[in-house]
Amino acid sequence: MQRHKLGKSNISVSSLCLGCMTLSAGKSDSDMQNLLDHASANGICFFDTAEMYPTPIRESTYGSSEALIGKWLRKKGGRSEITLATKASGPAAFVPWIRSGKSRHNRVNLISAVEGSLKRLRTDYIDIFQLHWPDRATNFFNVRGFKVPKKDLAFDIEDTVDVLMDLVASGKIRSFGICNETAWGAMTFIKKMEKKTSNATLAIQNPYSLLNRSLEMGLSEIITREDIAFFAHSPLASGILTGKYFNGSALSSSRLNQNHHGTVFKSPALLKAAEKYISIAKKHGIDPTQMAIAWLLSQPVVTSVIIGVTNRSQLAHNLASCNVTLTREILKDIDSVQQEIPNPCP
Repeated sequence: MQRHKLGKSNISVSSLCLGCMTLSAGKSDSDMQNLLDHASANGICFFDTAEMYPTPIRESTYGSSEALIGKWLRKKGGRSEITLATKASGPAAFVPWIRSGKSRHNRVNLISAVEGSLKRLRTDYIDIFQLHWPDRATNFFNVRGFKVPKKDLAFDIEDTVDVLMDLVASGKIRSFGICNETAWGAMTFIKKMEKKTSNATLAIQNPYSLLNRSLEMGLSEIITREDIAFFAHSPLASGILTGKYFNGSALSSSRLNQNHHGTVFKSPALLKAAEKYISIAKKHGIDPTQMAIAWLLSQPVVTSVIIGVTNRSQLAHNLASCNVTLTREILKDIDSVQQEIPNPCP
């Protein structure tokens, strides 16, 4: 498993990151801790969670993913060998219980979020503390036909940067990141950080997959030129790129049906593109899941790919992607589909 530095920092992340969105979701603690053990034993040192996890998102399970990781870390030891990332929720009507609705990215709320996560994770510091989504009115999930609201939400990115840098200085977080951001948001954070006298490092986590290459139309240049770490989430587009849903077998508990973009993930254009990518994999004798992840690993802009699994079999299947090499012919076939059906997924 390759490791990469987080921008100009000394924080190291594995090329595959275990996304912990489904930890504690209908599985026993021992099963989930065994999964974490297996990931660690196979070279994954990077784990990504969030205060609102697991999914499906419920008030009764708020913080359970962090708590399970905290229990695992306490039992396992070796905290310095693990790179731990978590996220603070932004304002949203679907999570009113998070910090009693106090979710603007201001000083009081972010300090409260960090303290809560530290307690649940049973650790003294968070390696990468991320903002799960912006706290302003913007199209942070690439919704098609998005209309700019006539009334914006109150936000102050400079104040947000100030408190994040103070948290770095305090030692409670080592770096920070922004998730589901726009190019404007990313550059604004960068400009605000440049005004400060700090060595704080920024990371970006956004969707990126064969079905969603919108990153390449703006953010990728920012990431490259500003030397920012990039974490690709949703690499399989809620499982569509595995091919397992084309026989009508999507379970109600699957990520496809739990995703709030579920109807978009079932659009004719997206399904047509996914079928073409799966056909390319089969044509070249490659597993579709492994081709999709291997393609991301081959992109220079990607620092780490966030995978989501619920058992050791799925984890082993994803880990094998690291050993897949995509030939020029395969890459040419992949690009031909992108040209024909560009970015069908938000």
